[in-house]
Amino acid sequence: MKMESNFFIEVEVDPSSKTMKKREKKILLSYKSLSEKDAPGSWSLTFINRITSSETRSKIILSILICISLVQCTPSKNTHLKAVFSLLTSNAISNSGSLNNTQYSLGGTVTNLIGTGLTLQNNSKDNLSISADSNFTFATSLADNTSYSVSILQQPSNQSCTVANASGTIKAANINNITITCSNTGNANGSLSNGTILNALILTGGVTTFAGSPCTPNTSCAAGGNGYVDSTDPTLVRFKNPEGIITDGVNFYIADKSNDVIRKIVISTGATTTFAGNGTAALVDGTGTTASFEKPNSLTTDGANIYVADKNNKAIRKIVIATGVVTTLVSNDNNFQDPKGMVVLNNNLYIADNTGNAIRQIDLTTNTVTTVLNTGLNSPTGMTLVGTDIYLADKSSDRILKIPTTTWVSSVFAGSSSGYIDAVGVAAKFNNPENIVTDGTNLYVCESGNDIVRKIVISTATVSTLSGTGTAAYTNSSTSTLAEFKNAKGIVSDGVNLYVVDSGNHTIRKIN
Repeated sequence: MKMESNFFIEVEVDPSSKTMKKREKKILLSYKSLSEKDAPGSWSLTFINRITSSETRSKIILSILICISLVQCTPSKNTHLKAVFSLLTSNAISNSGSLNNTQYSLGGTVTNLIGTGLTLQNNSKDNLSISADSNFTFATSLADNTSYSVSILQQPSNQSCTVANASGTIKAANINNITITCSNTGNANGSLSNGTILNALILTGGVTTFAGSPCTPNTSCAAGGNGYVDSTDPTLVRFKNPEGIITDGVNFYIADKSNDVIRKIVISTGATTTFAGNGTAALVDGTGTTASFEKPNSLTTDGANIYVADKNNKAIRKIVIATGVVTTLVSNDNNFQDPKGMVVLNNNLYIADNTGNAIRQIDLTTNTVTTVLNTGLNSPTGMTLVGTDIYLADKSSDRILKIPTTTWVSSVFAGSSSGYIDAVGVAAKFNNPENIVTDGTNLYVCESGNDIVRKIVISTATVSTLSGTGTAAYTNSSTSTLAEFKNAKGIVSDGVNLYVVDSGNHTIRKIN
């Protein structure tokens, strides 16, 4: 808005301009424009005694005489002009009494943004769309002493973002410390829970090789070759005794145990890279390939971070998905002689301690370790979470246990002793169940002893064979129950298909 305006202000002018020291002198300050673009940057003014000390700065502003459209003004004729005070608000006067028209920027940074559609707001307006990790600045700058409040108008697809340092007041400086941090919540197929996508699966398409040594469909192949090769071609990728697998909804992350690294596979293409670790067996924190692990075997995620069970270091490690930064939560801890399956719930990380026959808890705020269960377990390995209940593959007892985190009292959900029987609940038999995952409706269990993948309906505890013949081999088939695995160790869902880490064949298999 532009207006031809005159200001009559009773002031004592700074002596550095002209010598005018009579306190009741009326000075005419002529402004040609009140727009942000054209208004002068600063006037040094000292208000005279007629403004009492009890009046606030905003009242001081209202006492400034604003004369519009050549209206004749005197200090006594200002009441009818107070309605236009928004042209010159209290923000224009600094604490020193200076008229300050400087505008300040408002912004910050966005991290771990993968989805689309993120939209921010300031003070419920000034919408700002962001499409990738970056620094950002709102289009509208703010005057000094203006309050700001940044919020998320629209979350990105399959992610949830939070705002830190969201609100405050401009204090004669640009604001650039607002932090938007996004974490993954799933993909178009379902929501993310502890590294798997929750969506009831319909699996009728047989078994193929997703990454690693190829094997023609409906063919029995030689054992998959091991090695350490990254490639955009999934048939050229090589693993060595991989075990754990999780997803963030876009990628898979693999604990490539004997290569001492964490691999990343883009689900849509199968392109494989090394996400963290460098192949040197050690305990070293760092970023990406500057970090080192020694026999990592299990993973989970909260959507923003990956947690790694680093077996030979007796350690639990953390990797920030957005940056690849690796840190150590606990290490050389005898509570973790052989850490295996893990789940995250309510800012706590729960770990199955295989040789300690216990479930440990790490408070993710303090990194304090406690034991929540150490009875009734026999080589616990994989874990998955349904609501607040943990379902545990108790390997050496050949059972699947249900453990409510509200009571930590375990019960047998399925299985009774070593064998191979499809049945309901304890009438079923397993042989060394290694890992377990859920789609929200069913449980899926990979067994290294029977070399098969089993399905358990959660509502009824009905156990059936999903894939495998019971023979340790490397066979793909359009009929899932005719496929063959060798020492299956890890299992995950992308919301449509099931993926099995076929450790003995050094491959990632896909149950379609």
